[in-house]
Amino acid sequence: IAYETFDRLDEALFAGKLKDAVYLDVRELGSYVSGATYNPGHGPDSRVSRITIVLNLAMHLTATPEHIIASLIHHMIHAYFLVACGPQKADELDYGRLNHGNHFGKIMYMIKNLSRSGGKCFPLDFGHELRMVRGNPYGLDYPHHASPSAFHNRSRKSQPPSDRSYCPHNAKEVEQAEIDVWYRGLCEPLLGLPDCVRGLVIYTLKDGEFMELQRAQAGRSDTFVELIFSGKALHVPIDKIAAHTSIREVFSKSRWLEIPEGVNLETFSALYDFLVNGSYGVDIGEMQTIDGKGPPLIKDFDLDSSQPLLLDIRVFKLAHDLKFEELQNVALQRINDQHITREDPVAVLREIYCDTPDPHADLRLWAHGFMTRYTTPAHFWTLTKPYDSSNLKELQQSNIHRSRFEKLVEHGGALHLDIAKAHEEL
Repeated sequence: IAYETFDRLDEALFAGKLKDAVYLDVRELGSYVSGATYNPGHGPDSRVSRITIVLNLAMHLTATPEHIIASLIHHMIHAYFLVACGPQKADELDYGRLNHGNHFGKIMYMIKNLSRSGGKCFPLDFGHELRMVRGNPYGLDYPHHASPSAFHNRSRKSQPPSDRSYCPHNAKEVEQAEIDVWYRGLCEPLLGLPDCVRGLVIYTLKDGEFMELQRAQAGRSDTFVELIFSGKALHVPIDKIAAHTSIREVFSKSRWLEIPEGVNLETFSALYDFLVNGSYGVDIGEMQTIDGKGPPLIKDFDLDSSQPLLLDIRVFKLAHDLKFEELQNVALQRINDQHITREDPVAVLREIYCDTPDPHADLRLWAHGFMTRYTTPAHFWTLTKPYDSSNLKELQQSNIHRSRFEKLVEHGGALHLDIAKAHEEL
């Protein structure tokens, strides 16, 4: 019966996820358990690398068909959690993969309630007493090898190894109402999360490359948090956020943090690197001079030059959106610590002014200093005015930048006002 119904039960109840992942066996397992479900490769047959379900032969020989099927479904629920969540580890017994707690109970009650016909439910339960002598004069059924007193007083055997389920007939029951409260509070909200958070794969990031990691191998869910970027969930060890009060506060409300749309991979990589490694971006030492100061002076434009300034501004904006104050402060410090730049200055200003009609005050202050930055004359009697050697003049009159800068100014708004103030100051 078990072999004939397994595939149909799998399709009807578990979306076919068990068929190629589970090996079904029938063996003698003593007289106390209905069977056992084993981690992949840990079953009695060492040649089998799949999850193994073993039904106890002694307990099923005289059971009715409906009780055999109920017992099989019981173990298929255990197997489903191993497929979905990975093998149970020795230090994760409370995680719920192979025990009979809320996780098991939710699926068990769902199947049991769906099976209700004419007011009678399928005999699916937390434990299954299969080998019964029927028709005793008291209307009770007891195992035919035990007396009523033995049935009630039997002591619980010691727990088996952590790589398998332990399924005695008297497994502790959890009330459906209690499970429903747990489910509504903890599980139901997760259904609204992106698919990547509920998927089997999670990612890490190394040198801008996404590296796949099976979620089952990522450790307990309370040991890491997840950044959701471009349809992918990225793994961040929880101890990496411990030093950052602001982002720790963000993650105190949820284990997931969605990165806003429009953030490119380079900017996200900077955020990820800062969290995991404590720093991000290229060394800005080449953008500094011995006696220099920031904001930087515009030097000869080099298309192949690194663009730390543009990246730092983008990181600052992302950190502000995420309320990640520590990263925001680091990005602003890097912006102010650059003394020269060979980046496209128009692109830098566009990044500050064009995304929003009201740029962040710190970025506007820096942009004002950037436009009014000029070369200090070598001699105090030099007659040139500050404007003549300023970044603003370079932007307004250079053949390389002038036309694009004029198009940027046409947007008006805060940039137009800040240019007027900078010109007046110079």
